[in-house]
Amino acid sequence: MALFFGVGATNLFAQLEQRSFEVAPDQKYAVIWNDSELTGAPTRIITAFRFNPREIIFSRITFPRWTGAAWNGASSRLALFDDPDNGNSFLWIISKGSSTWKNTKIDVLDRLETLFPVNDPTKLARGGIDSMHWSSNDELNCDVTYENRQFDLMVNIHRGTPFVQIREKK
Repeated sequence: MALFFGVGATNLFAQLEQRSFEVAPDQKYAVIWNDSELTGAPTRIITAFRFNPREIIFSRITFPRWTGAAWNGASSRLALFDDPDNGNSFLWIISKGSSTWKNTKIDVLDRLETLFPVNDPTKLARGGIDSMHWSSNDELNCDVTYENRQFDLMVNIHRGTPFVQIREKK
């Protein structure tokens, strides 16, 4: 982790031209994802961290996928999605508590499959999260594609625990 913590935010991001990242609005936090073949297999490392004092607030090792992140305006919540080419789509809501960060994992495709079952499983056309944005510090909106159909996925976190609603776009 010396790369993350051995330089200031400005120098760090100047060095990350080949990597992907999102910096929180207050510039105290960031999330970065990078692909490598450290073990001979393609690997994606996702890490969210605080610059000062140095602290990792979330970390995940996965396969190279479609990944995206968005911080809310208060820099108190991070939404992070991880969509594979042929499997489940995961969305994490990482929230700043009074003394620690808490993360909640939402299995997006599992929820969609439950609400909108596939009529012909031999013709699967998976999708995933196309985009997302915070409409307020407590409300996240995602555009999702599933089985060639478009959906709105809304996550409300007013009471601390994410409440997920999904509706098909007409």
